[in-house]
Amino acid sequence: MPSPFGDAPKAASLLDFHRVMAPTAGVRVSPLCLGAMNFGDAWQDMMGKCDKKTVFEILDFFHQQGGNFIDTANNYQNEESEAWIGEWMKERGVRHEIVLATKFTTCFPDPNNAPRQKVNYAGNSTKSLRVSLEASLKKLQTDYIDLLYVHWWDFTTSIPELMQSLNAVANSGKVLYLGVSDTPAWVVSKANEYARNHGMRGFSVYQGRWSAAERDFEREIIPMAREEGMALCPWGALGGGNFTTEEKRKNNEQGRNFGPASEKHIAISKKLEAVAKQKDTQITSIALAYVRHKYPFVYPIVGGRKIDHLKGNIEALGLELSEEEIDDIDSAVPFEIGFPMNFLFEFGGKKYKNNMTSSDVGLLAYAGPLESHLPTTATTTIIHFKMETNIISLSEFRLPGYPDTPLHLNGAPLSIVDTSILTAENPTLTNITPAIGLATLLYKWNPNALAAFLDLDAWFSMTWTLSTAPDTPTGSKLEIGRIGNQITFGSLDSSGENWKLMLTYNIVLEDKDEDEGESAGQQKRGKWVPNPKESMVGERDVTEPAIIERLAESFVAKCVKEKRWETGKKMKHGFCVEYAPMDVWGDGIPMSPHWLYTALDLGACTTCGKREGDDGVKLQRCGRCGTATYCQDACQKGDWAVHKHVCQMSMEDRGQAIKLAEKGGLIRWDEDKTFANEEGEMSQNPNFEIPQRKRVRPEQTGN
Repeated sequence: MPSPFGDAPKAASLLDFHRVMAPTAGVRVSPLCLGAMNFGDAWQDMMGKCDKKTVFEILDFFHQQGGNFIDTANNYQNEESEAWIGEWMKERGVRHEIVLATKFTTCFPDPNNAPRQKVNYAGNSTKSLRVSLEASLKKLQTDYIDLLYVHWWDFTTSIPELMQSLNAVANSGKVLYLGVSDTPAWVVSKANEYARNHGMRGFSVYQGRWSAAERDFEREIIPMAREEGMALCPWGALGGGNFTTEEKRKNNEQGRNFGPASEKHIAISKKLEAVAKQKDTQITSIALAYVRHKYPFVYPIVGGRKIDHLKGNIEALGLELSEEEIDDIDSAVPFEIGFPMNFLFEFGGKKYKNNMTSSDVGLLAYAGPLESHLPTTATTTIIHFKMETNIISLSEFRLPGYPDTPLHLNGAPLSIVDTSILTAENPTLTNITPAIGLATLLYKWNPNALAAFLDLDAWFSMTWTLSTAPDTPTGSKLEIGRIGNQITFGSLDSSGENWKLMLTYNIVLEDKDEDEGESAGQQKRGKWVPNPKESMVGERDVTEPAIIERLAESFVAKCVKEKRWETGKKMKHGFCVEYAPMDVWGDGIPMSPHWLYTALDLGACTTCGKREGDDGVKLQRCGRCGTATYCQDACQKGDWAVHKHVCQMSMEDRGQAIKLAEKGGLIRWDEDKTFANEEGEMSQNPNFEIPQRKRVRPEQTGN
C-alpha cells in the first residue's frame, strides 16, 4: 500500500545524508557546508574570478547533490555574496530547503558606496547587530536567517548585552540558531552560561580555523564545544590551498591560497599524500576526512570556483581513517597542547589526544583503577552511525525529564563512556557510547523507541565491520559477552583457539549490587538463560540477556542480508546460534551470558576448504547441529575436531538456542523432523546424520 506521505527521495550522493547539526540544535544539515566567501567579483584579485553564472552552477550542483548548508557573511565580496545567494534562492524557490548561515560584526558596507560614518556598522553591539541583520535579510531576500554568527569577538561589548540582543532577534523569528566564530573559548563558555542562567538560547555552533596544519582548535575549542554541546564548522580545513602533492610543488603549481606554503604545510602535505595514495584518492579528501574524524559534529566549510572541486569534496565523505593514520598525520609536525593539559594528560610520557578522558589523567592513576567518563554536563546521549553508504552520520536521543542532568537509570546516575568512530580499516574500538545502556533507557521511556533503535541498520553496520576486519576468516564466531559491567564483542576462529577482541562497552552504574543482577535471569547449571516472565529490561541489570539477544540477532540478520561473508560466487551461508558460558580468557572464568553466532560456509569443508565435487570430495554434515561440514574422503578429518567447539553444550541448551534463532528468523527447520525427537539419538552419537532435515538458509527466507 503506498504511503499517503509519498516516498522519501533517493540519495543523490553522500552529501544527501543530512545530520542533526548539534546536540543543542535539532535542524538537519548536509555533512559539508558550502562556503560562499568567493561568490562575487569584488575580491577576484585576492580569490580569483567566480562570476554569477558560475556561482549559480555551483549552487545548483550543491543543492542537487543533497547539500543544504550554506555559509556567507555580511561583508563577503563587498556584499555580492549575500546578494547573489538571495537571488539564486528566489529564482529556484528553495529558501526553505536551505539552512542559511551568515555573520555580523565585520564592517560590511561596500567601500564603493560607504556611508560617511561606519563606526557602528562593526562590532558586537546591539546597534551593529540590528543594522547588519536588516541589511542581510534584504540582500538574501528572506525574512529569517537559520544560523547567525558573531563573526569575531570585539573585546568591548559585554556578554549580557550580546546575549540579550541576540535572543531578541531570535525571539522575533528573524534568527533561528546562534553561532560564534573566531572567539576565545572562555568567552563562548561564559556567554552560554549566561544564556542558561537566564533562560536564553546559547551558541550551538563554533566556526574557526582548523586543519591538520593548524591544530589550535584542539587546545580549548574542542573541549569547550564538547562540554557545551556545540557543532564545529572549520574553515581552512584544506590548508588554504597549501595542501598539495610533491609533483605539483615541483612544477610550481598553485591553487587558491593566501600565502606561500610553509615548511609545516609541506610536511603535513607529505603525510596526507602518503595516505591518499594508499586509499587511491585526492590529498584534499584526506584533509577533509581528518577533521571529520576528530569530533562528532564537524561540518567543514568548503569553497572553490569549480564544480570539480566540489565533486572531490563530496567524494571525501566516503573515506574513513584509522586512528593510526590520524596519529601518523599528527606526527608530521610537533604540536604542543600547552599547560595545563600537558601537565594533566601527558604525565608519565603520554601524548595528549583530544579523545582522552578522566581515566587518562596521570595523577589520578595513583588513586586506583578508573572507568572512562565523559563530562557529566552533557545533556544528550549521542550514538555514532555508519550508514550503508559509508558516510559517518549521527543521531541524538533526548530523554524527557533529564534536560540538564546526567542520564539516570532507576535513580542511579549512568556515566557515559567516550564516543568514538569505528572504521573499516581499524575495527578495534574501546571507547564508544554504551548502546546497551541507552537501549535500556529507551525501553523505560518507550518500548517502541527501543524496537526502533535495535532495528536500525546503521548501528549494526557501524558496530562491527567484520567483513573488513583482518584475520577474521569465514567460520569465525561473532561473540557478544559480559563480564560484570563490561560488554565485549569478539571473534573466535574456526579452530576455537584464537580469540580476538573487536569491541568493548564499559557501562558504569553507581551503587549497583552485583548480587541483585541475578534477578534478570534464571541460574541453571551455571548458565544464564532469559527469564520469559521478566520484562525485556531487567530491574537492575543494564546488560539483561534479552537485549543482547536482540542486538546480536539483528546484527546477524543484517550480515546475512548483505552477504558479508561472501568470498566467492559459490559461497553459501549458515548460522548456528549458541547460548553458553565460554572461557575466552583462559583463566577458568566463563563469560556469561554469552551469545554466539557462527558464520559457516556450507559449501566447503571446514578443514581443508574443498568443495563438493572437487577431486571426488564428499561433504559430511555435523549431525549434532546440522550446520558445519567436513570431508572424510579428501582430508580424513571425520572426527569433527574442527567443529567440536560448536557442540559443547547440552541438547537442552541447543534446543533453546534453535528456538531463539527461529524466533529471530535466522534458522528454520522442516516440521517433519523436530529437534526434540532426535535429541536422544544425537546425544548418544555426535556424528549422527539426519538426511531428512533441510536447512533453510537465511538468504532464502528474505531476512
